[in-house]
Amino acid sequence: MNWFTDKFPATVEQAVDTLIEDMSFKDKSWIANMDDEKLRTFHASYGIFIRNEFRLWGNDPLLQSCRKFAGNEEIEIDQASYLILKEIRCKLQAANVLRVVK
Repeated sequence: MNWFTDKFPATVEQAVDTLIEDMSFKDKSWIANMDDEKLRTFHASYGIFIRNEFRLWGNDPLLQSCRKFAGNEEIEIDQASYLILKEIRCKLQAANVLRVVK
């Protein structure tokens, strides 16, 4: 392993787990309960964080993992960060994070 792969996640799963690990319970619940429209809106800001945090513009292993995960070799870093965000929501929903009671 080299410094880069030791510091940054190389797979979609590692990126998702890293981000979830740093979230509060409130944030986990909020994301788990987002509909697609809210998730796209949230991606406008959180997607920038994901791209910068994981250096998606130079993290070829993670970008390749996103492309493989999506089954699309053409996706760019903006789409890759959205894929990671969608997988966060999916994993949180599968974990039965508390639903908002209205």
